[in-house]
Amino acid sequence: MKTILKLIHGRGDVFSDLRDTNVIVTRHDGKVRPVLIDIDWAGKKGKGAYPASMNTQLHRVGLAAWT
Repeated sequence: MKTILKLIHGRGDVFSDLRDTNVIVTRHDGKVRPVLIDIDWAGKKGKGAYPASMNTQLHRVGLAAWT
């Protein structure tokens, strides 16, 4: 997860809806790889955002949980 987020942030983008339900874990060539899905709210830093008023019941997981 750190690698994929560094790539996204390095391009000046944000994912905006990072939570367990938006990550699929795959295995390719013997390596486990995360795949981010539901990119509706992704975008450029400062422009992409998940509206706080859309769902107040979301459970957010800190980045440390993915390391």
